Amino acid sequence: DTTEPAVQSEQVRLYFIASGQLTYVVSQLPIPVTLAQLVAALQAGPPTGELGAGLRSAVPALLEILVTTDGSGVAEVVLPDPFFDAMTINDQRLVVGQLVLTLTDSRGIGQVTFDQAVPKPNGELTPAGQPLSYRDFQSLLVSAGVVGG
Repeated sequence: DTTEPAVQSEQVRLYFIASGQLTYVVSQLPIPVTLAQLVAALQAGPPTGELGAGLRSAVPALLEILVTTDGSGVAEVVLPDPFFDAMTINDQRLVVGQLVLTLTDSRGIGQVTFDQAVPKPNGELTPAGQPLSYRDFQSLLVSAGVVGG
């Protein structure tokens, strides 16, 4: 009998861009889900088929993004120097939102810090090392907008 053991997986929310706002898709990742796996899933882009229709990711697939946590509930994101170079201002806000919302949606992470200044939804720059939370980027969520607007 060569039955493969079933890979245990966990549901996670991955945040992608839909018409200039953020929305999530529920995805299955093998457990234990790591922060690096979440970032890799964002880099891989939205799922194929109907679930991912109209969605895109601004997280560059080819750049190495390091994510660590010391167990205090804060995820530290180290972005490569050219991270924002090829992005529009709008995508810069959205990519930070994708990372913050996806990481803080996972177990035990309440805040995210970046090793360089990053824009908030209003365009204001957040200094390197200053913690950002889910609430900081809620305004980018599709559901937060005016319904039918």
